[in-house]
Amino acid sequence: VDGVAPLGAVAAEAYRQRGQVLTRGVLNRTELESLSVTLSSLLLAHGRRAFGDDDGKKEVRFTFAVHELDASVAAFVANTDGELWRAAAGLAGTDELCLLMDRGFSKDPGDPETHWHRDDEAIGLPGVHPDLRTVHAWVPLSAMGKDMGTLQYLVGTHRRSFSRFENFLASVWGWEFAWFATSPSFQDDGLDLGDIAWHDGWVLHSAGPNAGSAVRNGLAASFAYCAAGSGCGGTAARVSDKDVTCRVAAR
Repeated sequence: VDGVAPLGAVAAEAYRQRGQVLTRGVLNRTELESLSVTLSSLLLAHGRRAFGDDDGKKEVRFTFAVHELDASVAAFVANTDGELWRAAAGLAGTDELCLLMDRGFSKDPGDPETHWHRDDEAIGLPGVHPDLRTVHAWVPLSAMGKDMGTLQYLVGTHRRSFSRFENFLASVWGWEFAWFATSPSFQDDGLDLGDIAWHDGWVLHSAGPNAGSAVRNGLAASFAYCAAGSGCGGTAARVSDKDVTCRVAAR
């Protein structure tokens, strides 16, 4: 199954197998055109340099909780009847989703590759409840190719179990070696307004360097759900009928 698919059963299957999928034309382009102007301005004004080195270089600019900065952004990310939420539910396999977080990511021209990581691990989610799962949407705010530093993935590393060969490699050289030695890589390319790049919170991914001449802006929305009937202790429940934020994020 390819890493690019129309929304529906094919995309859901690709997502389950690969831990990522790029869906084309999911969002309303007219709405995105207006929203992208607002968001690009917000990200420029509020973005913070992240993951810098000793030479003063950074990997990216973060803007946390963008929905708190503008009502139109809040309406977009919290619209449970909108295309974004419906698509997330289709990939997660459940309507019982809550909004874990939203943030803006800006890569300026010349910004290097973002370090490889797992989102769930980075925010300590496994320690909250072992059955908590996340699906992450990355929404491009303009047309862009891989040269601008789109997301790239080690396909299949979202799995919770591995083969004997993979376990052997990990036992000798460590899991990082095993993953890079056995997992194919995929990078999003040819993105346009209305597309969404999705990934599982446990898949290893990064973003390439921005070798282009323009800023690469994207809005990320992360949804959480419980993978078991336990309810995950209520951590994946919404705060209220009117507040779709995850209870675990509101602590």
